Amino acid sequence: MRGNLYIISAPSGSGKTTLLQHLLRNLKDLKFSISHTTRSPRQGERDGVDLARVVKDQWLDAAKLRPVVVAEFDDSALMYAFGEDGRGFFPAPTVFEEEFRRRYNVRVVGRSKAVRQQFYAISVDQRLHHPAVMAIVHAAREDLFR
Repeated sequence: MRGNLYIISAPSGSGKTTLLQHLLRNLKDLKFSISHTTRSPRQGERDGVDLARVVKDQWLDAAKLRPVVVAEFDDSALMYAFGEDGRGFFPAPTVFEEEFRRRYNVRVVGRSKAVRQQFYAISVDQRLHHPAVMAIVHAAREDLFR
């Protein structure tokens, strides 16, 4: 499979879904990838259409994991700060591993190919400049578009 990877990243409630709906209506070759989540569905979201809902406890049972859950986060920055303070574990994209090790003074304790995070990017620039976006696109091209 060859193609372009677009990453749309913004805070909750900023209009990502509205933008995606507009793009999907107007760009016929654009495909939408359904993401998996354990969060509660938002108003108007349809399981299997807008996202694939996975019940956290079922996923943990299937993975034979029995963590003591002391907090759940909708804000990834807060989750990383929690982990940095030595208060627990958190999932992080492999593409950011080196940066997270330096920034949050954390270490990798395990890996799971079953956990995925979805990124979208749209830019008016024809060339990529932001290091995080460049890293994501490079990793996607290496893993997805061989």
